[in-house]
Amino acid sequence: MIGVPDEKYGEELMAWIRQRPGAPELAAESLRAYCAGKLAHYKIPRNVHLVDALPMTVTGQGAQGRDTRGGVPPAGGGEGSERGTLK
Repeated sequence: MIGVPDEKYGEELMAWIRQRPGAPELAAESLRAYCAGKLAHYKIPRNVHLVDALPMTVTGQGAQGRDTRGGVPPAGGGEGSERGTLK
C-alpha cells in the first residue's frame, strides 16, 4: 500500500499487487469485494496496481517508500508497469 496524490483528500491509497505465477488474473472489483468484509470502507483501496515484481533493496527486502521505476503511477490509471493499473 502506498499513498498517491488526491485532489479532494490530499492522499489516497493504492495497492500494489504481485500475483503468484499461475494464479488467475485479478480484477479490481473482486479485490474490493474481498476487502469489504474485512476492512473499514475507507481502508479499501480505490486504485490497484498490478506489477510483476515489487521494488527490493540489495538485501532482498521490500524497498519502503521507493518506486525504483522513477515515479508513482497516477491515481486515475495510466502507464505504470508492464501490467498496469486497475481502476
